[in-house]
Amino acid sequence: MNIDAQIRFIGDLLVNKGLLTKEQKDNCESELANDPQLSGKSFEEYLIQKNIISENALLKVYGEHLSYPFIDLSQHPVDAQTILLVPIKFANQHKVIPMKREDDILTVALRNPFDISVIDQLKTLTQLEIKPVIGTM
Repeated sequence: MNIDAQIRFIGDLLVNKGLLTKEQKDNCESELANDPQLSGKSFEEYLIQKNIISENALLKVYGEHLSYPFIDLSQHPVDAQTILLVPIKFANQHKVIPMKREDDILTVALRNPFDISVIDQLKTLTQLEIKPVIGTM
């Protein structure tokens, strides 16, 4: 999905959930496209920075759309052994937190649930099935 299509998709998703008006969506898209100071900023980052939507609200919408549970990371302790299953450089780069391991399943909190390649890389790195959840870092 290219950047313009991703912006439209996310914008439409937020409009459908009633968290953004169509006018707000159109204005944000226009500002992102035409303001050179916003170059490289994602649609989501823009919405959060402008206080149009909170990060938690955005992530909850993603979770509902993808049928991934949303968790409050401050309420879920991370197992010390589990955290070692994913290299720290990878976890920091991709904003993932390995939460717990049950048999051959690793529960991982993701910041960007649309990046399927991260889930695939986690499977390869850990040799485990990945159960994605959404949480803030």
